[in-house]
Amino acid sequence: MAMKLLMLAFGIVAAAFTGSTESQAQSTFPKQPIKLIYPFGAGSAMDTSWRHAAAIAGKILGQPVVIENQPGASGQIGFRAMAAAKPDGYTLGVPSNSVLVTQPLYDLAWTIKPGVNYEPVIFGVSAEQYLFANANVPYNDVAGLIAYAKANPGKVNFANTGVGTTAHLGAEALAAAAGIDVTHISYNGMAPALPDLLSGTVDLLFASGFFQEHADSGAMKVIGNSGRTRGKQFPNAPLLSETPGLEGFSIAAWTGLVAPMGTPPEVIERLREAFKKTLDSPEFLSQAEKIGQNVETLGPVEFKAMILRETDILRPIVKAAGLKK
Repeated sequence: MAMKLLMLAFGIVAAAFTGSTESQAQSTFPKQPIKLIYPFGAGSAMDTSWRHAAAIAGKILGQPVVIENQPGASGQIGFRAMAAAKPDGYTLGVPSNSVLVTQPLYDLAWTIKPGVNYEPVIFGVSAEQYLFANANVPYNDVAGLIAYAKANPGKVNFANTGVGTTAHLGAEALAAAAGIDVTHISYNGMAPALPDLLSGTVDLLFASGFFQEHADSGAMKVIGNSGRTRGKQFPNAPLLSETPGLEGFSIAAWTGLVAPMGTPPEVIERLREAFKKTLDSPEFLSQAEKIGQNVETLGPVEFKAMILRETDILRPIVKAAGLKK
């Protein structure tokens, strides 16, 4: 009996000690600047959004939050840098669905999984992908693009921001669904792809509404929207799913905050709390709306479930597109 009482007392003390330790960790973190690795080049809408989020989160956390671009290998280089960092909450990543969902479906050397290779923290920012075209292409909608591509096999090209990215998957899926032959040209981010689209070096590019200024000026065309509903930025851009033969076609890009495996739960919670306040703030929401982005905050459990669910949904699409590495 005495032993049971002793064990019970020890359990109560241990629980109290653990709770106070976690509470203390939450109250003292962070003690230094936090680095967010964005695994693509600067200049995209997502890059802009996370820079804005970093500035707001820094005020909430009381320490600077700094974006560091580490592009390369379709986002894998930056992700690896995050995953290899010390799991203390001071190095985080903001990878896209192409890194977390699409690439693991076709790249046998990239079999990452949430809860195994990284810790989901919070989702995130998403954006429907508009199909932008050089101003001088001889078509004004997706039906015209398909007709032109069938009459001129191999003459249509798409820019993308890396193999397996949303821009690439969108072009692959469109080509497969429409039965057309297109050429894919990869760039290290949106910034270098934009001037080539404007000059006509490339014909087409799936991207978010970040290029509104160029489209409004007539420097490029918006010939379609890959979302499920017509967007506020380009309400006259028809849905790709409205094109005969492309019924149900939809694709979007998203990013979320992740941490290295082994990051303490109390640190994850502190980060989730701070970034939820950030993403839900009127300041951030206003900026996101201006560049055509949607904000929905999901915690670690829901974020992980979403990644696994989208993996199941995209598996047959990636297979049909014939993506290989």
